[in-house]
Amino acid sequence: MRLAKLVSAVIHPPSVTALAIAVISSEYRLDAAAVAEALAFIAALPVAPVVASAASGRTDLNVSRREERPWYLAAALASYLVALALLDEVQPLARLARAYFMVTLGVLAASLRVKVSIHVAGLVGPTIALAIEAGAAHLLLLLLLPVVWWARLKLRAHSSRELALGAAIAALLTALSYML
Repeated sequence: MRLAKLVSAVIHPPSVTALAIAVISSEYRLDAAAVAEALAFIAALPVAPVVASAASGRTDLNVSRREERPWYLAAALASYLVALALLDEVQPLARLARAYFMVTLGVLAASLRVKVSIHVAGLVGPTIALAIEAGAAHLLLLLLLPVVWWARLKLRAHSSRELALGAAIAALLTALSYML
């Protein structure tokens, strides 16, 4: 159980997002201001309401109750829209923000009926984005998918169906976002 908690804490959507931003920024040699904006509006601020609510005891960091998720996902969507506006001139990061927006919108829609795995979506989506932006070798990050899948099952956070749905939504909508 401790290992599953550790996996879930380390391979968590904001950390994978920060990695994606760092790799894309390095690949395109982006300036520090754009990187800071991306880290703020794609990685940190989307989860800030969850962190604040967890600190006050209103929810847990995983927002385990499905019915609480739509509000937090809507707040994340707002942050991604700001990122899109701020990063309009920095296309690699704007494309990443668009992918996050589309995936989160898909997760929000599905979350009205089922508890989609944001951990899995948060690994699969950025991995697809990295493969598109910085090379197929980044698909090796998908080797972490069975580990995250196991951890979320072990913690009884999700069913296999919810995990698969997170992966499918993230893969399909990330790929679609890069075709637009």
